[in-house]
Amino acid sequence: MIFNMKADDDMGLKVYYVWGLEEVDRKGVNRLVNPSNYGTPNFDLGFNFNEQCQTELLSFCDKLKTDDKYSDLIKRKDGLGQVYCFIEELAAYNVKGDLEDCDYVTKREWQNEAVAWQVDPANLEEVMPGFLQQKTCYDEDGRETVSGRYKNEIGWNGFALMFAGVSVESLHLDPFSQTGEEFTRNEYEQFLQIAEEHDAIISGACSGKVIMTDLDETFVFMNNQNIYVNSAIQGAILGVCIAFLVLLISTRVFHREF
Repeated sequence: MIFNMKADDDMGLKVYYVWGLEEVDRKGVNRLVNPSNYGTPNFDLGFNFNEQCQTELLSFCDKLKTDDKYSDLIKRKDGLGQVYCFIEELAAYNVKGDLEDCDYVTKREWQNEAVAWQVDPANLEEVMPGFLQQKTCYDEDGRETVSGRYKNEIGWNGFALMFAGVSVESLHLDPFSQTGEEFTRNEYEQFLQIAEEHDAIISGACSGKVIMTDLDETFVFMNNQNIYVNSAIQGAILGVCIAFLVLLISTRVFHREF
């Protein structure tokens, strides 16, 4: 098997685990005619970003970062998995009121405070606008905001958090190239297994069901490859059958004598 190994600074394919979304309504979608139309998103109205939900999401992040069984699946940096977990920065902001002290954020000093780090859902409308404008502690240039880093993980609509997600960078897949269907499917199934392992606990706290996906259509292309291969095989078999029937009808000879 050939592995698509990347340098530490190369971007891996981002794989998302999201709670609060349902399957996209793809009625009327035709990407050949309108490539920008992906369908209409459906939100799980039962999604509840409560304190227990936040706790379980943070625990999920920690598992993805530190569990060695994911070391051949999730890209690692400085010994930790590359995980995009806005809960960590939200917790620090909720306790301290800013993200200026990044050591306070990354060393989890906010967990040692007397006050709870979880955000009361009733206070989200007050907390989120300021939090989204903060500079994230995970941008080496110090210029990226929280809203920019987690634009696909935070489903804030200005009034409510419609969905919450955690994403990871793949070790072997990247958003700039395509690999074979068999190799990609093997990676896909491992990411899917993570969702299945943790969904029951997190969904029990947050309500709803996890959706695992990527936004670079790598997994869509994987399925398309399978369709192309099957179509080619079916087309070849059909072509041979048609050719045989045409020859049989035109010559009325079932076999040829040598």
